[in-house]
Amino acid sequence: MILKSSEGKMKIQKLPALLILETDEIQSKGLAIALMKYFSTTHITHNPSEAIKLTRLNSFSLIISETHFESMNEFEVVKSLKRNNPDAEVFLTSSHFTPATRSRFAELDIRNFFEKPLEVKKIQQKINDLITYFILKNQKEDLP
Repeated sequence: MILKSSEGKMKIQKLPALLILETDEIQSKGLAIALMKYFSTTHITHNPSEAIKLTRLNSFSLIISETHFESMNEFEVVKSLKRNNPDAEVFLTSSHFTPATRSRFAELDIRNFFEKPLEVKKIQQKINDLITYFILKNQKEDLP
């Protein structure tokens, strides 16, 4: 988490919204609890169709999604999530990523892969990097 000086005061800089798509309820709740301090709002769903619907209705700064779904093709799910929220960063989780799978997801501009069991500290570090990126981007936009 980044502290940002604003009018002489320090405040916590948070990202607007997180979407977690994870079929394992315990894993999704654990992620939400571990990451809630980084986001203003957190949405959790266990259903890829619902996640796609949520991305049509809301703007997310980060989407964390597993890649194994019984009812839908993982590439189509991720493609839909990214199409609905093109500016969102997407982190993918799986118990096994092959080089071919990584390459195929990279075609969708996805570059953050996390192997299960998840190491929350690695995800938190990537989120800190993401927050820094957004702060620098906003500061650059504020320059004359």
